[in-house]
Amino acid sequence: MDSFDDPLQIKNLNISCHAIVRGTIHQGDARFSDFSRGIQCTAMAAASIVISYIKNFDELMSEDVDEILSIGDGLFIRASNNRIVPHQNEINADYLAAEDLQDQTLEFNAKMYKIDINNITYGHVVNDFSEELAMPNLIKLLQHCLEAQKSGILTINAVTVSILTHNNKIGVFDSHSRGYDGKSEPEGVACFISSSVEELFDIITNNYQTDENNFNDQQYQFTSISVIEVPQLNEGAIIIDENAACVNKVRAAEKISKKKSTDQINLNNLHDDCNNVAEDNSNHSDILQENELDYQENGRIQEPNDEEFNENIESEQLVVKRGGLNKGVEDIVCSDINMIANMSWIWNQLHKAFDNHDHLFSCKFKNIKLIKISNHGLRHIFTFKCDMCSLEKKISNVPETKSSLDLNVASIIACQTTGFGLYKFEELMGI
Repeated sequence: MDSFDDPLQIKNLNISCHAIVRGTIHQGDARFSDFSRGIQCTAMAAASIVISYIKNFDELMSEDVDEILSIGDGLFIRASNNRIVPHQNEINADYLAAEDLQDQTLEFNAKMYKIDINNITYGHVVNDFSEELAMPNLIKLLQHCLEAQKSGILTINAVTVSILTHNNKIGVFDSHSRGYDGKSEPEGVACFISSSVEELFDIITNNYQTDENNFNDQQYQFTSISVIEVPQLNEGAIIIDENAACVNKVRAAEKISKKKSTDQINLNNLHDDCNNVAEDNSNHSDILQENELDYQENGRIQEPNDEEFNENIESEQLVVKRGGLNKGVEDIVCSDINMIANMSWIWNQLHKAFDNHDHLFSCKFKNIKLIKISNHGLRHIFTFKCDMCSLEKKISNVPETKSSLDLNVASIIACQTTGFGLYKFEELMGI
């Protein structure tokens, strides 16, 4: 076995009876932003719990340690932006508490996982009050975690690591600068340590100890965490081509646009196959009413009941143009909610706003989510957000200058403004 003084970069080592998997950086590395650098340990601890939920301890590699840091840093930024602003006099106000991560989600291997807090245990590092106050000392807590196979976030003196359990093993993930023995080292890296309860206790107390006189009375907080895999939903897609108008998909998408706020609507499935194709090729219109629609969380359409449908069947119509569009361009016109969506325009603006927008977090286009839709007259504003770096951009549904406005869109606006409605749209457009 290589000596600790060996200058070679050794990533995975077996030392006595415990195994250490070391990354290449720690949470204070310069590649992290000034906003998060050095204070993301709670979020990184949570990210490690998710990874350990998926991978066995013996499968973890140096690359996994680095990826935990990257995922945890993104989680820290999102959770910090979503939490209630702490009081200005709060100690360590920039740090996250484990409770701030409740229901936060993160992505690993193209799957989404949600963090769920089970319970919180308080105790002293050495002094044991497990019988009187149900406050076990740290070594009893570690033993209980091993026996119950319980993972969670451990915080002492504002420093946080994770206690990981998997397949009757126990380990610690530490995002701080640690040496080859898992203990504090100025030039160290983040690491994962799998060992016995006694050795983990020794490593943790060595890294946390600040005052020998009162260390026995130092308190810890342990937050038990469960990981829940989030089902992937297929959202309704909008598909308009020269042959058919997909009524069901239009209804699904239109219901989404009516919502004042939406929860992470993906655009990846925009060109899904349609389940219900309009059969009347001579009439390029279909009635669409707001109270007909009920977009379910699973992406399916609940058909309107007859009573609700008949109440408004004589009102204005949805006109879907099916011919003459360039490839990749979809236009929807809906008078019921004054909605005009030029998907080509939106798509181009999305790429312009988000392509290569951040290199620090390795953000990808799939990280862009639609989080809110608001309407301003005939204009709709789509708010998109990157779930890695939390960058937000607002994009209009159509060009905002008159000179750039599409002829079809301009005609529709004219119809609405002058009071014609859409029943003369086909006549005006020569369809």
